Amino acid sequence: MKKTEEGGLTERELRDKRIKQKKARYTKLFKDVAANKKEFVLSMISQLAYIEVAMEDLQAETNQNGYVEKFEQGRQSFVREHPAAKSYNSFVKSYTTIIKSLIDIVPEAKQLDELQQFLNKKKS
Repeated sequence: MKKTEEGGLTERELRDKRIKQKKARYTKLFKDVAANKKEFVLSMISQLAYIEVAMEDLQAETNQNGYVEKFEQGRQSFVREHPAAKSYNSFVKSYTTIIKSLIDIVPEAKQLDELQQFLNKKKS
């Protein structure tokens, strides 16, 4: 595997490190979740972290190569959606579903407390 300039890590090791960091951040956010939902939440967090890193990588690729590409098949030439853009769009749908599921798990009282804190900051 090709080493990156960042600490001599391979691209895969660097990606795994990014995923681990995101998982740790989300796990901290959901630390107070009920015990009977903990396993489900941890599974969702793992998926969310992976998808988030993949989306960042795909976004970088589309920023570099564009959202469309020229595609030739025989004598015909087409412009089509770049495969990275297509994958990104699929991940966005999954990402949104996972985020909604996680938000629904957070106790309503906690959501209201955080909303109230946010509104109080706006008044100040």
